[in-house]
Amino acid sequence: MTLSDDLMRQRDEMCQIVGCVVFALANAGCETRLEAISNVLNREILDDCKWAPEQIRFMQLAIAQLYPEGSAHSLSSGQD
Repeated sequence: MTLSDDLMRQRDEMCQIVGCVVFALANAGCETRLEAISNVLNREILDDCKWAPEQIRFMQLAIAQLYPEGSAHSLSSGQD
């Protein structure tokens, strides 16, 4: 797999993860703001027994894309 293939796969995985979160929030009648999406992802990351390490990495990358100035909303990085 080339670097560009790997980057495209990462992008696709992040988009799929964020899309699933947005649909779940919308179905639950919740707002789909960045903060809400980030909160869901952080809660899922904390439940690391539920996810493979690669899936956790994609969730962390998705949070970093939501907050490109630094993952200030990322509990997984030890910040809140």
